[in-house]
Amino acid sequence: MGMHHSLRLAALVVAFVAGLTASVSAQTCHQVIVASNSSDDLLVFNSDGSFDHQSAGVMAGNCYMTYGPDGNIYASDTATDAVYRYNGRTLAPMGVFVPSASAGLNDPQGLCFGPDGNLYVTSVGAGTPKVLRFNGTTGAFINYFVPVAAPVPGGITFGPDGNLYYVCNTCQDVQLYNGTTGQYLGLFVKGQQSDSPKRPRGICFGPDGNLYITCASTDDCIRRYDGHTGLFIDIFAIGGLDDPLDLAFTPWGTLLVSGSLTSNVQQFNASTGALIGTFVSPGEGNAGAPSGLLVLRAPADFNADGFVNALDYDAFAEHFEAGC
Repeated sequence: MGMHHSLRLAALVVAFVAGLTASVSAQTCHQVIVASNSSDDLLVFNSDGSFDHQSAGVMAGNCYMTYGPDGNIYASDTATDAVYRYNGRTLAPMGVFVPSASAGLNDPQGLCFGPDGNLYVTSVGAGTPKVLRFNGTTGAFINYFVPVAAPVPGGITFGPDGNLYYVCNTCQDVQLYNGTTGQYLGLFVKGQQSDSPKRPRGICFGPDGNLYITCASTDDCIRRYDGHTGLFIDIFAIGGLDDPLDLAFTPWGTLLVSGSLTSNVQQFNASTGALIGTFVSPGEGNAGAPSGLLVLRAPADFNADGFVNALDYDAFAEHFEAGC
């Protein structure tokens, strides 16, 4: 083995071990952040649902959250029409990332980072472009990714195919856009049918590759659709929720769903959808009208699958060899 290769391997091992050490001393991937609209705080709960701590309140109407490529947390604020950034390990506020009403941003809700590393944010306000793209490093406005003419959005997410999936709150469907150009590709899930999502809000792809959507209608459930065809599979989970907003799969094999009007977070079996019970009770940790959910990521979780294991070593090695 050459000296150059040995030095690189040694650096890889040191960096990886440092990441493991950091993950033990700071946040772990077995904690969950809940955005509380009543207190405008970000609340941290342990995997058993017990309250751990809260962040300093800097927002006025927090909504959804997402992780950035830098490992920090980004939250939309419907009251100030801005996006805030928090330290991904300590939850310390890092200030405004997207300034208030930037490029016409109005009532921002769903947000996510795209394959290009930039931030995509939905704008629910009337007469505004529906998805705006901002520089993922600086927060500067780039362009309008989905135009004014699109219907009122709920959540958004990029799929395994790299395209943008856009759930429409008013027309009860899921629209598909090219993840690179923003070109409209058609309906992925058709609306106004018996198996369409009713008042859909949150959206994400599950561990099984299928699409899960919270439905804040009379059945207050989570519906599941085939991740390739968009065809309805089943009402995956239901129980103990009123006006479910967001959802998050956990590394301990459950699905968490926030109930805005019940002020709770319910926990379901991630494989069967069976109700396990209440994860966060009303008022616990000052939780009220919860909206966004986010599972904390350990610093050494390089592939962001919720676990720190040999797969992370492989992911780190690949990036190291590529000079990233």
